[in-house]
Amino acid sequence: MTKWMDHPEQLILGKTRDLLRLSTSAEHSLIAARMIEQAELSIDILSRHLDARVFDQISIIESIRNLVHEQPRARVRIIVRDSTPMVKNGNRLLQLSQRLTSFIHIHKLPKPYENVNEALLIVDGTAYIRQPMSDQYEAEASFSDRKQARNYADHFQEIWHVSEPDIESRRLGV
Repeated sequence: MTKWMDHPEQLILGKTRDLLRLSTSAEHSLIAARMIEQAELSIDILSRHLDARVFDQISIIESIRNLVHEQPRARVRIIVRDSTPMVKNGNRLLQLSQRLTSFIHIHKLPKPYENVNEALLIVDGTAYIRQPMSDQYEAEASFSDRKQARNYADHFQEIWHVSEPDIESRRLGV
């Protein structure tokens, strides 16, 4: 195990400059949770189907809930290729988004980008996790690389700009 897996509390948003190599869902989930718990303003996620092994974790849900309750300008944007698995399986982040619709927005990957197969998590324009292949856990992550995080954020924004809200993920009427 690497040092950061044993001591994730040492990974500080905006300060830890190491480039981390991830290869398992456990590593990915741990690093995503650590980044998200330190978010102060924005979280952007580009994902195939909002992988439950990574994002359907109590620590992540609580961190996002705390962020949007403590920061009125907080923004969580999620782009998914296919929301069916998260709707079908009752993903907790999806459920939270249905209660906090002013803060958490889920969009569908638009047609011009349907061949995009990477996954991204960008936090506060400073930290990121990037999986070149969204169906594999091989990824790189950094807690403090504003330049690279900005490049990924620009890519995310380009996709977000032409995406539309995901109808499947909206709350069903009772």
